[in-house]
Amino acid sequence: MKFSDRDRIADITITEPGKIDAFFTNVPSVEPVTAARKATVQPSVYTKRVLEENAVQNLSVAKIADTIINAAVSERASDIHIEPKENSTIVRFRIDGDLRHAFTLKKNTGVMVISRLKTQAGMDISEKRKPQDGGFATKLGERVFNLRLSTTSTPNGESLVMRLLEPYAKPKKLEELGMSEKQAQTMAAAAARSSGMILVVGATGSGKTTTIYSLLHNIDYKRRSIMSVEDPVEYRMPFVNQQQVNEKAGVTFEALLRASVRQDPDVLFLGEVRDGFSAKMAIDFASTGHLTITTMHTSNATTAIFRLERLGIDRGIMADTVIAVVAQKLIKKLCPNCKKETPISPEEAEMLAPFTSEIPDVVAHPVGCPECRNTGYSGREGVYEVLEFDSHIAEMVRAGEPISRIRAFLRQRGDFLISTHAISKVRDLVFAPADIFEKALAEEETHVAKPAAAPDATVMPDTGRHDDDSGLERPISILLVDDDDDTRKLIRRFLETEGYDVTECADGIDALLCLGKKHVDLVISDINMPNLDGFKLLEMVSQKGVESPVILLTSSTETTYEEKGLGLGAADFLRKPVKREVLSLRVKKALGRARGR
Repeated sequence: MKFSDRDRIADITITEPGKIDAFFTNVPSVEPVTAARKATVQPSVYTKRVLEENAVQNLSVAKIADTIINAAVSERASDIHIEPKENSTIVRFRIDGDLRHAFTLKKNTGVMVISRLKTQAGMDISEKRKPQDGGFATKLGERVFNLRLSTTSTPNGESLVMRLLEPYAKPKKLEELGMSEKQAQTMAAAAARSSGMILVVGATGSGKTTTIYSLLHNIDYKRRSIMSVEDPVEYRMPFVNQQQVNEKAGVTFEALLRASVRQDPDVLFLGEVRDGFSAKMAIDFASTGHLTITTMHTSNATTAIFRLERLGIDRGIMADTVIAVVAQKLIKKLCPNCKKETPISPEEAEMLAPFTSEIPDVVAHPVGCPECRNTGYSGREGVYEVLEFDSHIAEMVRAGEPISRIRAFLRQRGDFLISTHAISKVRDLVFAPADIFEKALAEEETHVAKPAAAPDATVMPDTGRHDDDSGLERPISILLVDDDDDTRKLIRRFLETEGYDVTECADGIDALLCLGKKHVDLVISDINMPNLDGFKLLEMVSQKGVESPVILLTSSTETTYEEKGLGLGAADFLRKPVKREVLSLRVKKALGRARGR
């Protein structure tokens, strides 16, 4: 309801008195702080994994919200998920990359906790159907955290995800993040250059921004002006002129980027190359005597070349401008207190054999103890590859060599790739073999199993341009078919962050036309679509002899759909909404089965 007079308009929300009392009981102070808001989380005595129903009855909503944040910080969580279910609300923490159950709340209590957090973040608590974003700063003891909130609507109610960031945390050295000494020295030398582009690539949540903040501390900021364009600012650096995107205020990424190049910076840090405009601006800035450092979503260093090309950057300009590409992945470290050392099994040796001739005799596995909360793991560490654009690589890029040929050249030359780094940490008993295979080796296996004819590392490679069929181009290509624009964009964005090359089609007919023009490694298709549905598409794909596996998606509750789809030859069947982790694993599984045909 709105109340207005001549001078102002006020929004009024009407609710039950009990909810208002619960909402503001024991409320910490809330006041504006820059773009976010500020609160103080009271240290909590509640450390149990599950808040029992009778315990919840004795706590205010404010205290429950504080308890959740306090517990997340104490358990080193990066994200908090508050998820409504049919009869309850589940709170989960993302710890070391995995979601773990933390608390169970009553359904109505969960609704009020979400409203409480939305209020602190300056979000509209009356709007529960549309997605919203917000944030606030909170102090826990002597530590300050920024919480970024994102809501969305589900069939069971409003869901909330909070990302925890510690903006004033002391940056670690590159070696402390997991880089080898030589890799860290290479990156420090690249950061000392006066011009060119440094790309840090990897999937979402792989630690790219953390790596860049550590890298920026290698730059002599007393003699050089450093400026950033970020969305949002994750860590505060007193020696950097940091700018934050604010779409609501009309401060767009493009506007800040244009303004930055007029501020006479020596070094420009762009939070992400997100489209053709930002890619061109970054390259132009780097090619005019400035140092540009930015991130991009690709699976390894060589696929960054492919991605830039897709964004409209000429390979010749790339060869002249890019200094280095750093690719990284985060892998869970084994708990040092309980890991179990055993002789390597034949299966593990076979898993590592395509990537190294030096199979370790002894490996370690997770066990579980009170120190690691019986998970077997304690923290994560990065594995890296640093691709320097030396004369050989620059010439291959300029000549338009396929990505697979460039990667085969690096492997034959003996470069320290992500797979090499991961295996070295298995040898050092830091990682388990199964974990590095899932996170680092599975994607690389495609290149090893089907290598392009690699040039002799001692001579300059052939500089003639090769067609796509002269070597397997990567990233892996996926055809995404769905008539819902929002769903298609959401899935595409996630798949691209996983390093896949995604082509979109709005219905089955468009998909057939696309399959007639190009080869794809996988098809993901909705079932209920106009013109040609997913079942018909699957039938016609089989009739035409297309060997690409098909994963069917549907939001329908029809129980016969799964049996029908699998009977027609679908590689897998998923119901919407599908969790990102599940989709990622199913895609990898379907691709793995296809390679084994």
